[in-house]
Amino acid sequence: MGPRFKDYYTILGVIRTATQEEIQRNYRKLARKYHPDVNKAVWAEDKFKEIQEAHEALGDPEKRARYDSLGPQWRDGQDFSPPPNWGPTAQYGDTMEFDFGDQAAGEDDHSDFFESLFGKGFRHFDERFDAAWERAKASDPHMQKAQTSKDLQAEVEVALEETLYGCTRRLTIRPTHAPNIKPRTLEVKIPSGIRNGARVRVPGQGVPGWAGSKPGDLLITVKVKPHPFLSPDGDDLRLSLPLSPWEAMLGGRYYLPTLEGRHATTIPPGATEGSRFRIHEQGLAGRNGDRGDLIVEVMLVYPRELTDNERVLLEKLKKKSGFNPRPWEEEKDFGKE
Repeated sequence: MGPRFKDYYTILGVIRTATQEEIQRNYRKLARKYHPDVNKAVWAEDKFKEIQEAHEALGDPEKRARYDSLGPQWRDGQDFSPPPNWGPTAQYGDTMEFDFGDQAAGEDDHSDFFESLFGKGFRHFDERFDAAWERAKASDPHMQKAQTSKDLQAEVEVALEETLYGCTRRLTIRPTHAPNIKPRTLEVKIPSGIRNGARVRVPGQGVPGWAGSKPGDLLITVKVKPHPFLSPDGDDLRLSLPLSPWEAMLGGRYYLPTLEGRHATTIPPGATEGSRFRIHEQGLAGRNGDRGDLIVEVMLVYPRELTDNERVLLEKLKKKSGFNPRPWEEEKDFGKE
């Protein structure tokens, strides 16, 4: 029974006519990718050893020539009979076509590597390394799991004022479920008009799949911190304006908090509890570029305790004011027994 054959060219992801520079370049790339200190997959260490073995045979021109003649017995010079039609029968681009013939089950000429990937009797394969392992995932659930790219989740907080014109945040990404990926720092643009709970997608900043496949995305959930005075209502903002009874009766000019600082406005005399005033274009940024309004609602506030001067003034007002809020007391017979 002949020795089992390993195709070191396929392991290194190069064609048989590759230059030594191409072999060295692919070796360095794969060695970095599957080094046990970098790749924590359960099969990475075995893959790394296989890559080292292939490089030992092909990295030196003399050893490579012996391997091309003797196959896996190149170390000790034993004769080796490669599979039928071992040489390439056709070449097109970076893909080569090999003919392994119609081999019966149980023959040892067939490579363990190709048997595990494609089964016996397979005739045509793409010799590019990643393409071959791309097909292998269909039969290996561990590879399927390792290959799948993943989206990363992150969360940032922004102030309500920052939603008006947008802002940037610097994020350090540390994938907990992909320890082989080094932390990285990104500057992410939070767009104008963002709302609480909205998500910002950063393409290509997630966890990459196996063999260099396209990585997932970074999904950032935006949390808008509550403002101490302003409450969002769609594109509008709402503000409760506390006024004392005499301020509401007399009216006046007051400064209101807005997203861009204080804004002066005049409250007309006679404002009552719940009276509303709309200040245009002092709300949130809308999706169409317009701004909402600031809706001000009057809230009457009474002092819990009166000073002596306040009490004297109010007693004078009570005596001299002709205002009676109880209309039924104006009836002539009201109060008579």
